[in-house]
Amino acid sequence: HSFAYTVTNTPMWACSRMRSVKQGNICESEVQCVLVTPNEKPEFNLTLTSDNNQQSTNGELSVCPNSKVSLAVDVTEFGEQCSSATVTIRDVKNGTVVETGNVTTSNHSILVDLDAISTSQNYNVEVVSSCGCILTKKAHISVLPTLSVSLTAIGSRVENGYVYVCPNGTADLKAIVNDPSDIGVNKYHWYENYQKSELDENSRDSRPVGTYYVQVKDNN
Repeated sequence: HSFAYTVTNTPMWACSRMRSVKQGNICESEVQCVLVTPNEKPEFNLTLTSDNNQQSTNGELSVCPNSKVSLAVDVTEFGEQCSSATVTIRDVKNGTVVETGNVTTSNHSILVDLDAISTSQNYNVEVVSSCGCILTKKAHISVLPTLSVSLTAIGSRVENGYVYVCPNGTADLKAIVNDPSDIGVNKYHWYENYQKSELDENSRDSRPVGTYYVQVKDNN
């Protein structure tokens, strides 16, 4: 005979009863029990790190377009009497296995360098212990909208990127930033006649005739 049982997270007895008929039509019944103790699931930490040292341990990370990201899996618990595990990282979108590898109690980490992230990505990270127990976590990498910046001149005529002033006149320049993700601007880099200025503000006043441009960096 075969029997099927559902084992919970706590030990339980699995019993079967056997009946037989002896000589003289005497019925006998025998009960056999086995204590079933479930193995513990493995435990692991998942860390996402971008190339500008942004880091997350909760499975979610936001990065700039085309950032490089590494994914680290550190198995902290294998379960009682389990000494190794198989780690599989899979792209949720197309089901492709990005990386698979074995870890042990003495070498319990695996590090994967993902491709440059241009669109938001989702990964399943699965750890299967040598005892057959499975734990799965999700990793989500979102790509932030790109900042855009334009220059305007307060009180002056601006057309097609040119600022028009009177002879020997000056212009008050201001950088207008479009920040879709509302992260905030961390730095302004101004260039005047291709020479970098140390000024870190969103405007430059009373600028003479010349060539100007500005770069902005967000708080990410």
